[in-house]
Amino acid sequence: MKLNEMNRLTKITNPEDQVEKAYVYNLTGNIIKEIDAEGYSQDKPTKQDPAYCTNTTAWAG
Repeated sequence: MKLNEMNRLTKITNPEDQVEKAYVYNLTGNIIKEIDAEGYSQDKPTKQDPAYCTNTTAWAG
């Protein structure tokens, strides 16, 4: 299990440390994307993705 700096769950991993589920939050803390194990390897959120940012002072766009 991995939490972000806002103490929100971002990843659930299995004992082999493979991601089973991942979550992406918007700036207000709502889950806007849920990624399963199959999709995670194809759709990893990046720090350049505005949806990845959890800093409430960040500007989107």
